[in-house]
Amino acid sequence: MKLNVLGGLLVGVASNLIFLLTYWAGILRTEKGGYVLLLASAVHAIVLILVLSRHRSDALPNAVPFARLFGAGLMLSFVAGLFAAIGSYTFTTLIDPTYLGWIVERSIEYIKTLEMPEAQLQEEIAAMPSRVSAVSYAIQGLIGVCMTGFFLSLVISALLRLRAMKLVASEQTQRPSAPA
Repeated sequence: MKLNVLGGLLVGVASNLIFLLTYWAGILRTEKGGYVLLLASAVHAIVLILVLSRHRSDALPNAVPFARLFGAGLMLSFVAGLFAAIGSYTFTTLIDPTYLGWIVERSIEYIKTLEMPEAQLQEEIAAMPSRVSAVSYAIQGLIGVCMTGFFLSLVISALLRLRAMKLVASEQTQRPSAPA
């Protein structure tokens, strides 16, 4: 449990640092700004692999249950999501309060490219600023990290469980049990 929380803290802090560094480098509000999420997801995956591998290696020679690995990955992801949400809220309220306005502008530009009736277009544009707030942005970050963690945990846990079962099976064939 302690390792899961520490791993989640590491992912959350690393994600916030990546976000801040790209902001200070002037990359965040460019076309390459979207890669911030990919980089943060890569860090998330690497930390998940390391933490879940540790759970697996602690349980050998027995194969660790899939549910335990998956639960550990979810716990790590939830903690990471909380820290990412706190970082997002802090960023949008204290560091760059104009960032959400920029997001609204970009969203409106995108909506204008969609083929929809003029009345619906004006309705969407009018509603956009009320949909984007620091709290909603933080909640979206929490949900995004948790969803990413769910799928990463699912895949990584299954692969580690499979690997552990193969190791246990190979050890049992190498060391035949003593006759009773």
